[in-house]
Amino acid sequence: FDSREAIFLELLDEECRDWLAELSDALGRPRARKPGYTNEIRIATTIAETLAARRLMCELLGAMAGVLERNISVEFARDFKLRAMANITALSELVGAQLPWLPAEFTGFIGEAILTLAAGMYPFSVPTEAVRQAMEELDFPDPGCRFREGLQTGLTTWLIGASAQHPA
Repeated sequence: FDSREAIFLELLDEECRDWLAELSDALGRPRARKPGYTNEIRIATTIAETLAARRLMCELLGAMAGVLERNISVEFARDFKLRAMANITALSELVGAQLPWLPAEFTGFIGEAILTLAAGMYPFSVPTEAVRQAMEELDFPDPGCRFREGLQTGLTTWLIGASAQHPA
């Protein structure tokens, strides 16, 4: 590895591949479309729960663009980006297989959107001790719970919105 950052990016790739395998197992076989967006809610919930449980992966996602990609060689960047896009494509294909009625342009977008949502939200779920104490004193919700719930709400909204454009 050409830098410490490259090691962390390698770890992120491994974590992401492991998560995708876990997610595939957790989702199981695709199910017939059900009314009330039952399928979309189940998929969003499963993605949110399995992703929120992978704190290291979420931390690395949150640091990827702003920190980890700053001190790597062009060769490593090229290799990492190819693997990252393969992971994003695998996630998009997994969602598309579970919800085959979604339009292709949406399933092409959803993999990257899921990981970007997690990367943006995760840093707020791990506040410093001073911020955590202030949040408790102000009776704010637990930031870790807000992360999982925020992921679930965001993903549910996206999946239902895309499904609503293509009624059964």
